[in-house]
Amino acid sequence: MLKLYYEIWVDCITRIRNFDNFWWQYKSMMILSFAMGVAFMVFMAVFQKYIIGISFYKLELTDYFVKPIADLLTSFILFFLPFIGINYFLIFYNRKYEKLIGKYKYHNGKYAITFFMSCMALPILSFILLILLR
Repeated sequence: MLKLYYEIWVDCITRIRNFDNFWWQYKSMMILSFAMGVAFMVFMAVFQKYIIGISFYKLELTDYFVKPIADLLTSFILFFLPFIGINYFLIFYNRKYEKLIGKYKYHNGKYAITFFMSCMALPILSFILLILLR
């Protein structure tokens, strides 16, 4: 499973570096961390609502910020920040991406694009499935 993860990362990094060599680390980190965060958000919503029936993965910041800002910060902290940290240590820490680029094959961005589009389609597919199963 980690092999596929690394292949997706190599595909994303190489694709972005081929088009734009400026800030490619940040761009690839944000793209894939965002996609992982969206997938995790859908998973947690389904898991909490339909599998265990209680909401436990939450952070209340409305006492400190107005609601839109609190919701944005909560989403960032709970769903995106964990993946930014994990991805940093698995890919970018000590320039591990250099070893990975030498080890894994570049697929012209197909793996990265497929992963990103699949993660972005999850909320829509979940919504459609919810409507059909009601």
